[in-house]
Amino acid sequence: MRLDLFLVENKYAETRSKASQLIKNGKVLVNSQAVSKNGYEIKNTDQVRVLENDVLEYVSRGGHKLEKALTVFGVDFRDKVICDIGSSTGGFTDCSLKNGAKKIYAIDVGTSQLHPTLRNNPKVIVLENTNFRYVTSSIFEEKIDYYVCDVSFISVRIILETLLSFKEDFTILLLFKPQFEVGPDRLNKNGVVRKKEFLIDALNHFKEYLRTKSLHILGVSYSPILGNKEGNVEFLFEISTKGKDISFLSETLVKEALLALRGGH
Repeated sequence: MRLDLFLVENKYAETRSKASQLIKNGKVLVNSQAVSKNGYEIKNTDQVRVLENDVLEYVSRGGHKLEKALTVFGVDFRDKVICDIGSSTGGFTDCSLKNGAKKIYAIDVGTSQLHPTLRNNPKVIVLENTNFRYVTSSIFEEKIDYYVCDVSFISVRIILETLLSFKEDFTILLLFKPQFEVGPDRLNKNGVVRKKEFLIDALNHFKEYLRTKSLHILGVSYSPILGNKEGNVEFLFEISTKGKDISFLSETLVKEALLALRGGH
């Protein structure tokens, strides 16, 4: 059965038009992956989830990205202390809370962006007007169990360099955004990395950077939704100073991401 028809028949949407809008907005997950085609064929064994109707809806779409990372990488945030780098509206912070974190440092270079429900939560320590590249570990009252990161307009390498300067072991779940890792000559007029080979190069260069810094890739996947309205494909990493590297091919990861998010293009 077509996905849009499935949504209507199972009362997720009143009409096919509304079902199409849910799909277009990345609100429909099939087996934990966002599906972008109305005509996607649903099998009896498929698990369909509509985020708009879900009790785990987050204050921003970023929460769904971190949710996939936690699920795919098997990371447990229960009773953990988390540092959210680039917290913005608070999608990652919200997801961390809803997955049992006991305390979260929400750090952002901006101000007044964090959603009021998070700002007023006693488990959230709000650190606004704070550029993470200039902080030291003394800013935290206790050891951070996990860092999470969703930053824009800078390379995630800058974040990793700061963490390395702490001279402490760490594990971070980060969103790798190729549009901020490649040169402007590799972006189209809408700021999107469209070419498959550019995505592969960005991932391979990042893998090599991590190797030179003795950082280990414990998990990797692609974001379940496109990065923005223009349509950038983004990737999820679990990176640590300790552990054993997983083996993966950038070409395969990019192919899987493009197939799921752009229909292979």
